[in-house]
Amino acid sequence: MAEGAVTIIGCGPGSAAYVTGAARAAAADADVLIGSARLLDLFPRGRARRVESRGDVEAVLREIDAAPSARVAVLVSGDVGLSSLAGPLLRRLGRGRCRLVAGVSSVQVAFARLGLEWSGARLVSAHGRPAGEPEQALAGCSSAAILCGTREAVEWAARAAASLAGTHAAFLCQDLTLPTERIDRLTAAELASAAEKASSLSIVVLAPCQQLTFTNEQP
Repeated sequence: MAEGAVTIIGCGPGSAAYVTGAARAAAADADVLIGSARLLDLFPRGRARRVESRGDVEAVLREIDAAPSARVAVLVSGDVGLSSLAGPLLRRLGRGRCRLVAGVSSVQVAFARLGLEWSGARLVSAHGRPAGEPEQALAGCSSAAILCGTREAVEWAARAAASLAGTHAAFLCQDLTLPTERIDRLTAAELASAAEKASSLSIVVLAPCQQLTFTNEQP
């Protein structure tokens, strides 16, 4: 990593077991390591100065500007290319200054847990912003992964599940790869009821009923 460069590291869906060797090597090479407390805890060793951040783009940029000659690494959850802080950082810093290290996404894990292929899945981020009407956002999709994280996002996913209730099953996947992991097949009404208490690390998968062999037994 060159001086003044910024490496954006995808840290996987949650468990340290899903942090790649490439991610650990990039973090070990940094002079400054920026990330949430949860993500910093995934890298307990290293010489880097550690800066806790809550994902505020402006705060992260201020930390980068404060260390112009340092090798800075920014930790992001999941994969850098999927609803990530990497996007706004790239737009502000420029592609030439940034190096991206791919990580494992919660979408990959969710479909793997369900034993489903996801090459044709529609990916929808309902986290932090409106996703439009479910009927339009999911029109023509074979399966879908809805990134949640808030009560409103899960409620949106419940409306999506209701719109596809005749053909698709809904799965609420919470805390994937963590000890508190839970995956439940729910009706649209049950999903709406679960929204209030759903984990901030949640993803809803909508999959065609004929493809499923999943039960509510946890892995």
